[in-house]
Amino acid sequence: MQRELIELGVPAGDIAVEISSGDTYEQLQYIKTAFAQFPVETLRILSNRYHLPRIDAFLISDTQLLDWCAHGRIHMQAAEDILIQHDSPWWTSLIAEAYTSTAMRQRQEQELEGVRAIRAGTYKR
Repeated sequence: MQRELIELGVPAGDIAVEISSGDTYEQLQYIKTAFAQFPVETLRILSNRYHLPRIDAFLISDTQLLDWCAHGRIHMQAAEDILIQHDSPWWTSLIAEAYTSTAMRQRQEQELEGVRAIRAGTYKR
């Protein structure tokens, strides 16, 4: 993803890659470290559209991260939207096709199950 962002014109120095976390929850906890270690005012979380609701549920469940979201320090963006902005006809078709697949519908249901579990306090990491 880093390479693709650079190819789209995002300066390499503006991209922080976190590779030591094992799951989404740990990646989001890293945001606290990033704000402490790097001089950034805002942070953009880039992920697949289907994954953003679960990320949002994790952010809402963490008081500090929720506060940063409420104050505009954390923004989420769907990777698919960036791709469509870059090459709309090709990506629009490809993404639409992917999102109608059985595998994607199953993945989206898994994500929604995760959201429900996070909200209920029963999410197993």
